[in-house]
Amino acid sequence: MGDRDKKDTHPSVFGLDWASEARAAKSGTSQGVSSGFFNSAYSASTDLERVRARVLLLRGDFTPSRLVEQSLRRANHIIAVAPGEQQFVSMSRSGSFDVFLLDDSISFDRRLEVVEQLRRLHPNVPVVLILEPGGQQFQERANAAGVTHCLVRDADGSYLLDTPDAIERLAKARRSRRSSQPIASAPGGNESTEQIDIAPIARQVLGAAKGKKRACFIVLGGADVGSVVPLDDPLIMIGRDSACNMQLVDEGISRFHARVRTDEAGNVVIRDLESTNGTYVDGERISERMLREGDKVVLGRSTVVKFVLQDALDKSYHDELYESSTRDALTGAFNRKYCMEKMVGDLSFARRHRLPFSFLIFDIDHFKRVNDTYGHQTGDDALVEVSKAVLSTIRTEDVLGRYGGEEFAIIAS
Repeated sequence: MGDRDKKDTHPSVFGLDWASEARAAKSGTSQGVSSGFFNSAYSASTDLERVRARVLLLRGDFTPSRLVEQSLRRANHIIAVAPGEQQFVSMSRSGSFDVFLLDDSISFDRRLEVVEQLRRLHPNVPVVLILEPGGQQFQERANAAGVTHCLVRDADGSYLLDTPDAIERLAKARRSRRSSQPIASAPGGNESTEQIDIAPIARQVLGAAKGKKRACFIVLGGADVGSVVPLDDPLIMIGRDSACNMQLVDEGISRFHARVRTDEAGNVVIRDLESTNGTYVDGERISERMLREGDKVVLGRSTVVKFVLQDALDKSYHDELYESSTRDALTGAFNRKYCMEKMVGDLSFARRHRLPFSFLIFDIDHFKRVNDTYGHQTGDDALVEVSKAVLSTIRTEDVLGRYGGEEFAIIAS
């Protein structure tokens, strides 16, 4: 178990059980520093004049990050949390936020890269950075990159008091500016919506829907659940033999199990190649059948695929969904769940066919010392660099996974 996955046992004057601390502060039964923190920071949290800002937070998984999130929630702000840069930028596109907030759980340079993307996508939304202790020297670079406001994480925790107030001020100023723009009132209610031109977006969506659709299999069961297999070639061979275009690791699949053929008219036909266990389409064993959108194909013991026609938006959605479910957000390596499933399938295949199989596991020496001495941000940077170094060394067909906190695994079958 890695250092980042262990329960944080370091004492904190503010504590992590915020609900208990709040109740103790309200009743006056607690004499700790936390009571003073709650009384001073959130005495006006029920004030109806306060602005409930909608905040998108790029947050790490160590104590200061969790404290920032809890301080914002305690101040009644509306928080959406992204665990990594890719998810953060993606979520920024899908929601309407008053403020973007990036804590110091990733390196300063990586945060600036995110800020540059935000400035292109949302030039008018304030961006707040929390800098690591002693990070005042970075403020000039941050402001030049388009950061609206910087806060420095200090030892006494006063930044936890300043962050909700700074967010509220920026949100209030942004809403004040927007209120001077034309709005369209919702019929029969007091809600109002900012009037924007969404016609270009609608045209883009319509163009994607009307464009040529791509025939694909989406894996619903078996190895690589969620992955998308494009049927771009006129002839696709399915089986467990390495010569197949679509090679599947499943005990019930024959070496050459089925083939998928696309004719000139775009019709997609699947044919069973006299496999041992057969090919089933929507519960019926077939010898040959033309596929219709939505058909579910059962191959072997556990592999189920769904036939779909995807436009560009569908493809982007499924690709991103698959990546987020199988990849570690920090390092880009596969996550532990994917590695374990891949290892079990490949090991079973290797045993059955008496093939070599290799599973390597390693960790970073003295990683806890790096975190304790230089901080978790530096530890994260070390994990990223180790992942890059390993990926540049292993073969294309090998699989690198993050097994634990600082532990990695390589599947080399």
